[in-house]
Amino acid sequence: MSGVARSPEQRVHPARVYQSLKSASADVMDRNGGTVKAARRTRGSDETLRKAIRHDWEDNWLGVDQLVDLEPRCEFPFVTAELAAASGYLLIPSPDRIRGEGLAMKSIKEAAEAVAAISEAQATGKGVERHEVAHVRREVREAILALFAFDEDLERRFPGIRPERGEP
Repeated sequence: MSGVARSPEQRVHPARVYQSLKSASADVMDRNGGTVKAARRTRGSDETLRKAIRHDWEDNWLGVDQLVDLEPRCEFPFVTAELAAASGYLLIPSPDRIRGEGLAMKSIKEAAEAVAAISEAQATGKGVERHEVAHVRREVREAILALFAFDEDLERRFPGIRPERGEP
């Protein structure tokens, strides 16, 4: 097996996916203070990290160990989120990242706010209108994250107990 990258025609994803990965890698470098500082925090040199984030260096990428070293210093796992999306998954924060009034109370609060936003948008009888979309989506996503974190917390505290099966 050679170290030469496959031609773009042989790759699994469209070019935009790989471009997004390069851009996300650049975000990781920015949040780490640039490639010089990042090189002090992981293996590789400033030069190899610069190549890994440049779109014109198509055969150079950040290694998974470098991401594990560098992404925790970011407020968001930029590359990990792009990789999840490319594989058809969503990235959801773990319960450890949700702070505040406790997972149960946060779940209840966020779910109630999502229901309220949807209800208010539906009140006109026209459904969610364009000017309401951003607010409704924010509330729904906050509820999803809080409820998922609560579910994950239950799984951690009571491993092996599966959810009840619903009606088909």
